[in-house]
Amino acid sequence: MNAPWEDRVVLITGGTRGIGRSIALRLAEERPRHIRLAYCMNHEAARETLAAIEAMGVSASVTVCEVSDAEMQKDMFARLREEWGRVDVFVANAARTAFRPALELDQRSWRRTMQACTDCSTSRLRSPATAKGRHATSTSQTGSAFGTCLKT
Repeated sequence: MNAPWEDRVVLITGGTRGIGRSIALRLAEERPRHIRLAYCMNHEAARETLAAIEAMGVSASVTVCEVSDAEMQKDMFARLREEWGRVDVFVANAARTAFRPALELDQRSWRRTMQACTDCSTSRLRSPATAKGRHATSTSQTGSAFGTCLKT
């Protein structure tokens, strides 16, 4: 897609903390039409990131989405398309993990982390952002799932 940034609608899962927040703030510098931040649990971080983007003069909003819930993902995309007409840039950054070194994870936590990463990939591949020249990227498959888990 070669549209100017001011015409683009951006969706970032896991967009309110860590790498996702950094991506959101960087993309806000490009002044897109709208940035939607999807998050799961940390309401304070969501409010802070939303305020930071709005302080830059960029239209933004937040939505709660558990990335391992396919219906929530589908609803998230549908609402954004209803409100803004499309999704031009999709950043799949969300991760669900115990945020401990991999060797300390029990089998349930390991499976949950891997499933969430797989769900993010599936969502990205099926998203309208991957069609018609739009952009999609994923940061959580190895970065959040493995990088965070393998920290010593």
